[in-house]
Amino acid sequence: MTDETNPGPAWDRKPRPKGQAPRVALVIALIVGTLWGAVTIINGSVEGAEPGHGGLAYKLGGVMGQTFASAMLIGVIMWLIVYFAAVKPSGRRVGAAYFAILITVFTLIFGPLSFLHQFGGLSGGSAQVAELAQRYNAVQADDGRQFQSELAKTTQEQVLDPESLERLGGLAKASEVLKKQRGVVTAYQALILLRQADERARINALNVDAETRTRALADFNAATSKNNADLNAYLRLQFDILDHEDALVAFLTRSRDGWRAVGAQFTFTRPGLLPEFQAIVTPLRSDQTDLKALIDRVNAPKAKTTTSE
Repeated sequence: MTDETNPGPAWDRKPRPKGQAPRVALVIALIVGTLWGAVTIINGSVEGAEPGHGGLAYKLGGVMGQTFASAMLIGVIMWLIVYFAAVKPSGRRVGAAYFAILITVFTLIFGPLSFLHQFGGLSGGSAQVAELAQRYNAVQADDGRQFQSELAKTTQEQVLDPESLERLGGLAKASEVLKKQRGVVTAYQALILLRQADERARINALNVDAETRTRALADFNAATSKNNADLNAYLRLQFDILDHEDALVAFLTRSRDGWRAVGAQFTFTRPGLLPEFQAIVTPLRSDQTDLKALIDRVNAPKAKTTTSE
Protein backbone atom coordinates (compact mmCIF):
# COMPACT_ATOMS: atom_id res chain seq x y z
CA MET A 1 0.00 0.00 0.00
CA THR A 2 1.30 3.38 -0.92
CA ASP A 3 1.42 6.06 1.72
CA GLU A 4 -0.84 8.77 0.34
CA THR A 5 1.01 11.36 2.32
CA ASN A 6 4.22 10.48 0.49
CA PRO A 7 4.48 12.62 -2.64
CA GLY A 8 6.63 9.96 -4.28
CA PRO A 9 10.20 10.04 -5.52
CA ALA A 10 11.68 13.43 -6.15
CA TRP A 11 12.48 12.46 -9.73
CA ASP A 12 8.80 11.74 -10.28
CA ARG A 13 7.65 15.26 -9.25
CA LYS A 14 6.62 17.76 -11.91
CA PRO A 15 8.68 20.98 -11.77
CA ARG A 16 6.80 24.18 -11.19
CA PRO A 17 6.58 26.36 -14.25
CA LYS A 18 9.15 29.14 -13.99
CA GLY A 19 7.15 31.68 -15.98
CA GLN A 20 8.35 34.95 -17.42
CA ALA A 21 6.31 37.30 -15.21
CA PRO A 22 9.10 38.15 -12.70
CA ARG A 23 11.59 38.93 -15.46
CA VAL A 24 9.13 41.10 -17.40
CA ALA A 25 8.19 42.89 -14.20
CA LEU A 26 11.87 43.45 -13.42
CA VAL A 27 12.51 45.01 -16.84
CA ILE A 28 9.45 47.25 -16.53
CA ALA A 29 10.51 48.28 -13.03
CA LEU A 30 14.00 49.15 -14.25
CA ILE A 31 12.66 51.30 -17.09
CA VAL A 32 10.07 53.11 -14.98
CA GLY A 33 12.45 53.56 -12.07
CA THR A 34 15.22 54.91 -14.29
CA LEU A 35 12.94 57.51 -15.90
CA TRP A 36 11.47 58.47 -12.55
CA GLY A 37 14.89 58.79 -10.92
CA ALA A 38 16.35 60.80 -13.80
CA VAL A 39 13.50 63.31 -13.70
CA THR A 40 13.75 63.47 -9.90
CA ILE A 41 17.47 64.21 -9.96
CA ILE A 42 17.26 66.78 -12.74
CA ASN A 43 14.43 68.61 -10.96
CA GLY A 44 16.48 68.60 -7.77
CA SER A 45 13.71 67.14 -5.61
CA VAL A 46 15.87 64.38 -4.09
CA GLU A 47 17.59 65.00 -0.77
CA GLY A 48 21.24 65.95 -1.09
CA ALA A 49 23.56 68.87 -1.46
CA GLU A 50 22.21 71.73 -3.52
CA PRO A 51 23.69 71.46 -7.04
CA GLY A 52 26.78 73.51 -7.67
CA HIS A 53 27.05 74.78 -4.10
CA GLY A 54 30.23 74.56 -2.06
CA GLY A 55 33.59 73.03 -2.85
CA LEU A 56 34.61 69.75 -4.45
CA ALA A 57 34.12 67.66 -1.30
CA TYR A 58 30.68 69.15 -0.76
CA LYS A 59 29.66 68.43 -4.34
CA LEU A 60 30.96 64.85 -4.20
CA GLY A 61 29.03 64.37 -0.99
CA GLY A 62 25.97 65.65 -2.79
CA VAL A 63 26.55 63.13 -5.59
CA MET A 64 26.71 60.26 -3.09
CA GLY A 65 23.67 61.49 -1.21
CA GLN A 66 21.57 61.93 -4.32
CA THR A 67 22.66 58.59 -5.77
CA PHE A 68 21.97 56.60 -2.61
CA ALA A 69 18.68 58.35 -1.88
CA SER A 70 17.42 57.88 -5.43
CA ALA A 71 18.54 54.27 -5.73
CA MET A 72 17.12 53.23 -2.35
CA LEU A 73 13.85 55.12 -2.59
CA ILE A 74 12.98 54.15 -6.13
CA GLY A 75 14.58 50.71 -5.88
CA VAL A 76 12.54 49.73 -2.83
CA ILE A 77 9.28 50.94 -4.37
CA MET A 78 9.97 49.14 -7.66
CA TRP A 79 11.03 45.98 -5.81
CA LEU A 80 7.82 45.89 -3.78
CA ILE A 81 5.80 46.18 -6.98
CA VAL A 82 7.79 43.43 -8.69
CA TYR A 83 7.73 41.19 -5.64
CA PHE A 84 4.01 41.27 -4.92
CA ALA A 85 2.95 41.44 -8.57
CA ALA A 86 5.17 38.72 -10.01
CA VAL A 87 7.76 37.11 -7.72
CA LYS A 88 5.56 36.03 -4.85
CA PRO A 89 2.73 34.59 -7.03
CA SER A 90 5.33 32.56 -8.97
CA GLY A 91 6.59 30.93 -5.81
CA ARG A 92 10.21 31.49 -6.73
CA ARG A 93 12.63 32.54 -4.03
CA VAL A 94 14.31 35.29 -5.99
CA GLY A 95 13.07 38.36 -4.15
CA ALA A 96 16.45 39.14 -2.57
CA ALA A 97 18.25 38.69 -5.88
CA TYR A 98 15.85 41.03 -7.65
CA PHE A 99 16.21 43.58 -4.89
CA ALA A 100 20.01 43.50 -5.24
CA ILE A 101 19.70 43.83 -9.02
CA LEU A 102 17.37 46.83 -8.76
CA ILE A 103 19.53 48.67 -6.22
CA THR A 104 22.75 47.95 -8.15
CA VAL A 105 21.35 49.02 -11.52
CA PHE A 106 19.75 52.18 -10.15
CA THR A 107 22.99 53.08 -8.35
CA LEU A 108 24.96 52.69 -11.58
CA ILE A 109 22.42 54.80 -13.46
CA PHE A 110 21.84 57.56 -10.92
CA GLY A 111 25.53 57.95 -10.01
CA PRO A 112 26.52 59.62 -13.32
CA LEU A 113 23.26 61.56 -13.44
CA SER A 114 23.83 62.91 -9.94
CA PHE A 115 27.41 63.78 -10.83
CA LEU A 116 26.34 65.73 -13.91
CA HIS A 117 23.60 67.46 -11.97
CA GLN A 118 25.81 68.48 -9.05
CA PHE A 119 28.54 69.81 -11.34
CA GLY A 120 26.12 71.71 -13.56
CA GLY A 121 25.99 69.38 -16.55
CA LEU A 122 22.20 69.13 -16.45
CA SER A 123 21.28 72.37 -14.76
CA GLY A 124 21.43 74.59 -17.84
CA GLY A 125 22.10 77.46 -15.45
CA SER A 126 24.38 79.43 -17.75
CA ALA A 127 21.87 79.26 -20.59
CA GLN A 128 19.06 80.48 -18.34
CA VAL A 129 21.15 83.36 -17.03
CA ALA A 130 22.22 84.36 -20.55
CA GLU A 131 18.64 84.27 -21.79
CA LEU A 132 17.48 86.39 -18.87
CA ALA A 133 20.28 88.93 -19.42
CA GLN A 134 19.47 89.15 -23.13
CA ARG A 135 15.81 89.78 -22.37
CA TYR A 136 16.68 92.46 -19.79
CA ASN A 137 19.01 94.28 -22.18
CA ALA A 138 16.33 94.26 -24.88
CA VAL A 139 13.70 95.64 -22.49
CA GLN A 140 16.14 98.27 -21.20
CA ALA A 141 16.97 99.41 -24.73
CA ASP A 142 13.28 99.60 -25.61
CA ASP A 143 12.58 101.65 -22.48
CA GLY A 144 15.36 104.07 -23.46
CA ARG A 145 13.99 104.52 -26.97
CA GLN A 146 10.50 105.07 -25.59
CA PHE A 147 11.83 107.67 -23.13
CA GLN A 148 13.69 109.58 -25.82
CA SER A 149 10.58 109.53 -28.01
CA GLU A 150 8.37 110.87 -25.21
CA LEU A 151 10.92 113.53 -24.30
CA ALA A 152 11.29 114.60 -27.93
CA LYS A 153 7.54 115.18 -28.18
CA THR A 154 7.76 117.79 -25.42
CA THR A 155 10.75 119.60 -26.94
CA GLN A 156 9.62 119.90 -30.57
CA GLU A 157 8.61 123.49 -30.06
CA GLN A 158 11.17 126.00 -28.81
CA VAL A 159 9.08 127.23 -25.89
CA LEU A 160 12.02 129.04 -24.30
CA ASP A 161 12.71 131.07 -27.42
CA PRO A 162 12.49 134.79 -26.46
CA GLU A 163 9.94 135.59 -29.16
CA SER A 164 7.78 132.62 -28.14
CA LEU A 165 7.94 133.67 -24.49
CA GLU A 166 7.03 137.25 -25.37
CA ARG A 167 3.81 136.21 -27.07
CA LEU A 168 0.58 136.26 -25.10
CA GLY A 169 0.42 133.07 -23.00
CA GLY A 170 3.97 132.12 -23.95
CA LEU A 171 5.27 131.97 -20.39
CA ALA A 172 2.33 129.89 -19.18
CA LYS A 173 2.79 127.49 -22.09
CA ALA A 174 6.50 127.17 -21.36
CA SER A 175 5.77 126.36 -17.72
CA GLU A 176 3.31 123.63 -18.79
CA VAL A 177 5.79 122.09 -21.24
CA LEU A 178 8.53 122.02 -18.60
CA LYS A 179 6.13 120.27 -16.24
CA LYS A 180 5.49 117.58 -18.86
CA GLN A 181 9.21 117.16 -19.44
CA ARG A 182 9.82 116.70 -15.73
CA GLY A 183 7.06 114.10 -15.62
CA VAL A 184 8.66 112.15 -18.48
CA VAL A 185 12.11 112.16 -16.81
CA THR A 186 10.65 111.24 -13.41
CA ALA A 187 8.67 108.35 -14.89
CA TYR A 188 11.76 107.02 -16.67
CA GLN A 189 13.78 107.20 -13.47
CA ALA A 190 11.11 105.20 -11.62
CA LEU A 191 10.88 102.69 -14.48
CA ILE A 192 14.63 102.03 -14.33
CA LEU A 193 14.45 101.21 -10.63
CA LEU A 194 11.42 98.97 -11.23
CA ARG A 195 13.14 97.08 -14.05
CA GLN A 196 16.22 96.49 -11.92
CA ALA A 197 14.16 95.23 -8.98
CA ASP A 198 12.19 92.91 -11.29
CA GLU A 199 15.42 91.56 -12.80
CA ARG A 200 16.86 90.79 -9.38
CA ALA A 201 13.64 88.97 -8.48
CA ARG A 202 13.83 86.95 -11.71
CA ILE A 203 17.45 86.00 -11.03
CA ASN A 204 16.55 84.87 -7.51
CA ALA A 205 13.68 82.83 -8.93
CA LEU A 206 15.84 81.00 -11.50
CA ASN A 207 15.75 77.20 -11.22
CA VAL A 208 19.54 76.93 -11.05
CA ASP A 209 22.12 76.03 -8.43
CA ALA A 210 22.94 78.49 -5.68
CA GLU A 211 26.43 79.25 -7.00
CA THR A 212 25.15 80.13 -10.47
CA ARG A 213 22.38 82.27 -9.01
CA THR A 214 24.76 84.12 -6.69
CA ARG A 215 27.24 84.75 -9.51
CA ALA A 216 24.48 85.94 -11.85
CA LEU A 217 23.18 88.35 -9.22
CA ALA A 218 26.67 89.67 -8.51
CA ASP A 219 27.34 90.17 -12.24
CA PHE A 220 24.03 91.98 -12.65
CA ASN A 221 24.69 94.26 -9.67
CA ALA A 222 28.19 95.06 -10.97
CA ALA A 223 26.90 95.88 -14.45
CA THR A 224 24.01 97.88 -12.99
CA SER A 225 26.35 99.85 -10.76
CA LYS A 226 28.54 100.74 -13.74
CA ASN A 227 25.58 101.70 -15.94
CA ASN A 228 23.90 103.58 -13.11
CA ALA A 229 26.89 105.89 -12.77
CA ASP A 230 26.29 107.30 -16.26
CA LEU A 231 22.52 107.00 -16.01
CA ASN A 232 22.35 108.83 -12.69
CA ALA A 233 24.60 111.57 -14.05
CA TYR A 234 22.34 111.88 -17.09
CA LEU A 235 19.16 112.10 -15.00
CA ARG A 236 20.76 114.53 -12.56
CA LEU A 237 21.70 116.85 -15.43
CA GLN A 238 18.22 116.56 -16.89
CA PHE A 239 16.66 117.55 -13.57
CA ASP A 240 19.20 120.35 -13.04
CA ILE A 241 18.43 121.75 -16.50
CA LEU A 242 14.71 121.61 -15.78
CA ASP A 243 15.27 123.39 -12.46
CA HIS A 244 17.19 126.18 -14.23
CA GLU A 245 14.56 126.45 -16.95
CA ASP A 246 11.76 126.62 -14.36
CA ALA A 247 13.71 129.34 -12.57
CA LEU A 248 14.13 131.22 -15.86
CA VAL A 249 10.40 131.10 -16.64
CA ALA A 250 9.57 132.20 -13.09
CA PHE A 251 12.05 135.09 -13.36
CA LEU A 252 10.70 136.23 -16.75
CA THR A 253 7.16 136.00 -15.40
CA ARG A 254 8.02 138.18 -12.38
CA SER A 255 9.82 140.76 -14.51
CA ARG A 256 7.50 140.71 -17.49
CA ASP A 257 7.43 144.50 -17.75
CA GLY A 258 11.23 144.77 -17.66
CA TRP A 259 12.28 142.82 -20.76
CA ARG A 260 11.46 142.30 -24.41
CA ALA A 261 12.59 139.98 -27.19
CA VAL A 262 14.93 141.21 -29.91
CA GLY A 263 15.33 138.31 -32.28
CA ALA A 264 16.83 135.42 -30.30
CA GLN A 265 18.00 137.69 -27.46
CA PHE A 266 16.45 139.17 -24.33
CA THR A 267 16.78 142.92 -23.87
CA PHE A 268 16.23 144.19 -20.33
CA THR A 269 14.81 147.65 -19.83
CA ARG A 270 14.86 147.65 -16.03
CA PRO A 271 18.08 147.98 -14.03
CA GLY A 272 19.26 144.93 -12.05
CA LEU A 273 17.50 142.29 -14.17
CA LEU A 274 20.47 141.36 -16.36
CA PRO A 275 22.68 140.03 -13.51
CA GLU A 276 19.80 137.93 -12.18
CA PHE A 277 19.15 136.61 -15.69
CA GLN A 278 22.82 135.69 -16.14
CA ALA A 279 22.90 133.95 -12.76
CA ILE A 280 20.20 131.59 -14.06
CA VAL A 281 21.34 131.19 -17.67
CA THR A 282 25.07 130.59 -17.00
CA PRO A 283 24.64 127.32 -15.02
CA LEU A 284 21.85 126.31 -17.41
CA ARG A 285 24.17 126.53 -20.40
CA SER A 286 26.93 124.77 -18.46
CA ASP A 287 24.63 121.84 -17.63
CA GLN A 288 23.45 121.66 -21.24
CA THR A 289 27.07 121.44 -22.37
CA ASP A 290 27.82 118.73 -19.78
CA LEU A 291 24.76 116.76 -20.86
CA LYS A 292 25.80 116.81 -24.50
CA ALA A 293 29.34 115.73 -23.57
CA LEU A 294 27.98 112.87 -21.47
CA ILE A 295 25.70 111.66 -24.26
CA ASP A 296 28.55 111.81 -26.78
CA ARG A 297 30.87 109.88 -24.45
CA VAL A 298 28.31 107.14 -23.74
CA ASN A 299 27.38 106.78 -27.40
CA ALA A 300 30.98 106.80 -28.64
CA PRO A 301 31.67 103.06 -28.01
CA LYS A 302 28.37 102.15 -29.67
CA ALA A 303 29.20 104.24 -32.72
CA LYS A 304 32.68 102.69 -32.91
CA THR A 305 31.23 99.18 -32.72
CA THR A 306 28.68 99.93 -35.42
CA THR A 307 31.37 101.35 -37.73
CA SER A 308 33.66 98.33 -37.27
CA GLU A 309 30.82 95.98 -38.12
